[in-house]
Amino acid sequence: MRCSLAAAVLAVAASGCATPTWKDHLVGAAMPTDKVLLVGSFVTVPAITQRGVHTPTGPTYTGSGWEPEGRVVFVGKMAGNAAALFTADLAEPWRSEAMSSPLSTYEWAWFPMGGYFFVEVPRRGRIFLRGIAYVTDGGRSTIEIPAAVDIAPDDRVVYVGELRLVRTGDRRTLYNDKLPEARKAAEAAGHGNLLAARWRTSLFKPVDATRTAERR
Repeated sequence: MRCSLAAAVLAVAASGCATPTWKDHLVGAAMPTDKVLLVGSFVTVPAITQRGVHTPTGPTYTGSGWEPEGRVVFVGKMAGNAAALFTADLAEPWRSEAMSSPLSTYEWAWFPMGGYFFVEVPRRGRIFLRGIAYVTDGGRSTIEIPAAVDIAPDDRVVYVGELRLVRTGDRRTLYNDKLPEARKAAEAAGHGNLLAARWRTSLFKPVDATRTAERR
């Protein structure tokens, strides 16, 4: 299922678009034979604050109470998670204008803010991470993080590293190899059965999405 970004990260439950296209691997579930598990972590410095974000207009009184600033309602896993947006290639340029979709066709998964993800993805030679989207009391935010990860035909578990987004000063994204910590986190999260499978490290690699899109 694919839907607009605005629906994906700001949807009400009834919209049906709040379900990620790429699912989390369930604790205790068997290893999928037709998919690959991406394991990694997502960290922002400083950490993203979702509650208590102020906007010029302030909260809105509806008669039955105060709505959060920006009238944002957290649905499902929106609290504490960011929507990681993926595409099959870099043909379409990223657009981050307010309330518009940065990409018309994409797939997405939840990345815990400050935690580990265990996501089932299709068997493709290369997967492109285009950016992340998240909500706060003040509304929706998107950050472009063009990167790619290579997947081999026989991969079972691919460790993509720690994706560390530094949001102040010299803004940058770091891709760190912390495999021992990731394996410990998997066991602590109840994914001990994954440790019996072969893990291969294939860190996210930054790509120049702008130049690639211009060439097409």
